[in-house]
Amino acid sequence: MSFSIQKTSVEMKSIESEGEFGLQETSQTPENISQRDKRKEYKREWMRKKRENENYRNVEKSIQKISKQVKREDLYEKQYEQLKNTVLKKNKRINDVEYRINEQIRNSQEHRLRRQDQAYRNYEQSRNTQEHQIRRTDPAYRMLEQMRNTNEHQVRRQDTIYRNDEQIVNTYQRRGRRLDFDFREEEQLRNREEHQLRRLDPQYREEEQDRNTEEHQLRRLDPQYREEEQLRNREEHQLRRSDSIYRNDEQITNTIEHALRRKNIEYRMQEQLSNTEQHRNRRSDESLRIEEQARNSISKRNQRSNIKFLIDVYEEGIQNGPSFVCVCCGGLFFKRTVNKFTLNRNNSLFNQIFNVDIKSECGFNWICVTCSKYVRENKTPNLALSNGLQFPVVPDELKHLNEVEERLCSPRLPFIRIKELVNWDHQQKISGNVVNVPIDTEKTLEILPRSFEQSETIQLVLKRRMDYTKPYMFDSIRPYLILKAIRYLLNRPLFKENNIKLSTEWFEKHKDFDNVDLTEDFIVNNEDRSLVSGNLKRLYPNLQGLEKRNEDNDYVEQFQNAQPTLLFDNNDLVKTIAPGEGIQPRSILSDKDAEELTFIKIYGGEKFQPKIQIKYGMRCKSEFRRFDRRCANDINKLFYSYKKLVSKKLNAAIDTCLRKTKEIESMTARDALNKQKINDLIV
Repeated sequence: MSFSIQKTSVEMKSIESEGEFGLQETSQTPENISQRDKRKEYKREWMRKKRENENYRNVEKSIQKISKQVKREDLYEKQYEQLKNTVLKKNKRINDVEYRINEQIRNSQEHRLRRQDQAYRNYEQSRNTQEHQIRRTDPAYRMLEQMRNTNEHQVRRQDTIYRNDEQIVNTYQRRGRRLDFDFREEEQLRNREEHQLRRLDPQYREEEQDRNTEEHQLRRLDPQYREEEQLRNREEHQLRRSDSIYRNDEQITNTIEHALRRKNIEYRMQEQLSNTEQHRNRRSDESLRIEEQARNSISKRNQRSNIKFLIDVYEEGIQNGPSFVCVCCGGLFFKRTVNKFTLNRNNSLFNQIFNVDIKSECGFNWICVTCSKYVRENKTPNLALSNGLQFPVVPDELKHLNEVEERLCSPRLPFIRIKELVNWDHQQKISGNVVNVPIDTEKTLEILPRSFEQSETIQLVLKRRMDYTKPYMFDSIRPYLILKAIRYLLNRPLFKENNIKLSTEWFEKHKDFDNVDLTEDFIVNNEDRSLVSGNLKRLYPNLQGLEKRNEDNDYVEQFQNAQPTLLFDNNDLVKTIAPGEGIQPRSILSDKDAEELTFIKIYGGEKFQPKIQIKYGMRCKSEFRRFDRRCANDINKLFYSYKKLVSKKLNAAIDTCLRKTKEIESMTARDALNKQKINDLIV
């Protein structure tokens, strides 16, 4: 190759010497260009002149060809050249329309020539098939190809001759392919799916049904065809029913059809009569009756083990909520836990059982299954309201008190920390224990004005201790309602028994109370209501909420003496008191009548006196399940009872553990005060 390059270079030199002088004579350059531009222009003209010689041109092409072949032996140079040519051709195809058309014509002619070779044509088809398969893996490309083919077919099928030829070809091809059993099954399945899709169109479905009906009616005129059809249908149904899925679907369809037909009263009555007669005839056979009983037992057992069935039964049972009132215990129950109350009025237990006359929407009285069990045994249920569990009637003097007014009238002040649970739809919980503080009602009521002309309402802030920043509760109080409630409560046996009374001097201070007209309803102006929150924010700038909603201020104190102290912070707008500060709390277990003295709006100042001995847990169950929702609607009562019940159960468990040990007999008072000693006994 080097020899050929040297030879061609010698030839080019000889050709250059022939035309050198002629080029100098004919070259013309502009006068205003630089010397370097003159040399470039001279060289350009010189090359143009030399290429007019055909021998030179051929030699130059052969040199360039050989030079390119040498360069292409370098893989990097080869790839670079291919990339450069690709970019140049692409730009030329974009910019030059004529070039693009000529290139397409040239490529088509070259393809035609190459395709005349059978081997090349087979190779090209194989390559195209592989490329199509690779591109068809892309769903987008496959959809575009299908749409393009569909459009092309539709255009070609507009030609009647083409369409007929295509149908004939397809018919022969399908006949040949249907000889294959697998292909025939696949085709049937595909046709069935296509029919199902087309039948989703209501219009197509109606037309098909009409067409099939007419065809069937014509064919069924032949008795032989009708018998064969019945036999064929019977066999097909038996085969299809062997499939559990089809059988379940058929049962569901039949159930829906029966439900629709049963809406007709005549059809329903005839069906009931027919079923009754059939059942009687079958049950006359002893063996069939035993089989039916066994089948029913197995069916019920299977249903009880079916989780979905149990969930459906549960959801159906709670759909309407606990709205059925028991006539005996007065509790609210779901329908599945009550029975119709059918006890005869002449029964000796009727007056003890029939305590609540509240009927349901269907007009019946109901009794819960627990009370019903006692009635069947001719006993009075423990939770019967006739056993002294009936709520007392709350008088008007107590009914309209708000929470702060109730606390002022109550001889017991319960401190309960209530918090909202996060992410639980504003559910609440109790934090810590219930602190039960006995307070002096007379000292607490010293905040009331001597004359009612001084103020109609008092804005009161109730704290645990005066040095706490946040109040336990606050509200506007109405002095005349408080005085009216106190006068009513002092005459109740519960207050007299606990020696709760007010001095005559206190009544002398508030003697104007008798001159106040209490027949008119008390109305609070909107301006007075707006002053409550505004004044509190002014007096307590750090107030974010009631102190019972947080745990910042624990009621843990060291009591220096047992003398009660009542602190006041009088202000023109707001009064602040801490009635429980400095007073020793009492246990809610040992404090007698603490619950009735605390919640006077629930018990109305009456003492809880059941006729039979009843556990506290049963009492809570009766009160919170009662149709009278006074306990269930009071969140403080709910948590108070919960803490008391837990404490009682804990004490009972400790007593049981202590009774099981013999060391309790030799225990001294010093041992009882030793926590480690008690823990060792329990463990």
